[in-house]
Amino acid sequence: MNESSPNASGSSTDYAADVSNIARKQYLNIAKRRTKAKEIRRGIPQQLPYVKRDLKYVNWLIETDATFKETLKWKE
Repeated sequence: MNESSPNASGSSTDYAADVSNIARKQYLNIAKRRTKAKEIRRGIPQQLPYVKRDLKYVNWLIETDATFKETLKWKE
C-alpha cells in the first residue's frame, strides 16, 4: 500500500481553504492590534498576491457572465 500524508490526498478545495486561512491570519495579524507603520508596510505586500487572485476570479466572473452554478464548477 502506498503510505502518504493525509494532506497529500486532499482536494484542491482543501488547498484553497488553507490559502484563504493563511491570508486571513496574515491580515488579522496586522489589523487586530495597533500597528506601527513599519509593520503595515511589511503587511501590504503580503496581501497583494491574495488580492491579485481575487481580482482574477472577479474578472473571470465578469467575462463569462457566470451564473451561480458555473461558479461552483470553476471552484472544483
